[in-house]
Amino acid sequence: LFYMQGRWIDIPVPESLTFDNGIAEMNRNDLVILRYLMNSDTSVETAEFAIKKGSSTSGDAADPGLDAGDIDSGILINEVPLYRIPLTGINIGEPVKLFETVQISVSTYATKAEMNDLGERIAAGIPTIVLDEENQIAYITTNQR
Repeated sequence: LFYMQGRWIDIPVPESLTFDNGIAEMNRNDLVILRYLMNSDTSVETAEFAIKKGSSTSGDAADPGLDAGDIDSGILINEVPLYRIPLTGINIGEPVKLFETVQISVSTYATKAEMNDLGERIAAGIPTIVLDEENQIAYITTNQR
């Protein structure tokens, strides 16, 4: 269960993501993202996990740009980074987590109003994974604007 700019997103089944191969002697950063999509014809909102491929370079790799903005302003795509995957040549490096993890008691977020009130992290737009008492993911805030 994910929370993005006032929308609850449920992706109930695991998804497989495939990275493009790296290029020998080149560096690249790919991002694992959560992508929100609004169909402008039907007004149906959907979300998916995706890989945002970076550009190959012989120097230091940079993260690819993201489509980000205020969903309430009518944007059709909003992407939130979850992990950076560095590629050095054809080798995939260790994933870099791009969110903070917060441990809270299940009773702390009994209602949506309580869940919406994670304080400064949400207000600041810092992606945050919240774990329940059994260290299971309860939800992820992706309230970036």
